[in-house]
Amino acid sequence: MKQILIPNPNPPYNLRQVHPNPDLLEFATEQQVVDFVVRRNKEVGVIPCESEAERTDMILQCQFRHPKLVAPDLPQVGPHYVVEDTDLPDDYFFDAWEWDGVNQKVEVNMVKARVVHRICANIPAEVDLDQFTTLESLKGVV
Repeated sequence: MKQILIPNPNPPYNLRQVHPNPDLLEFATEQQVVDFVVRRNKEVGVIPCESEAERTDMILQCQFRHPKLVAPDLPQVGPHYVVEDTDLPDDYFFDAWEWDGVNQKVEVNMVKARVVHRICANIPAEVDLDQFTTLESLKGVV
């Protein structure tokens, strides 16, 4: 099933992932589910709007539907990416995921992946992980 990725503005500056509920596929197509999840997450500020006009529209719609509530504090305009879950790398290295805008896909930052693995596998600092240049070889170090 498709996943929705958003740049994480906080350390480690990787990606955030939104998982559409697969149970909704009983009632709608995958594209309809993804569109619904994107729209709903934009309304609540999880996914940034793609333009200032869309952001303003979301705020106005919220104020119209909920006049007694304070206007939502939506994030600044920004991107989101919809990708097939089969195109995503090993989520063991999720904190090292980055969006490759040129190839339009998720890549694993090897520098961050070494840090992730060192912490997760409790590898002593004296072990040099720089020699491992692929995720497979890195994950083999325990």
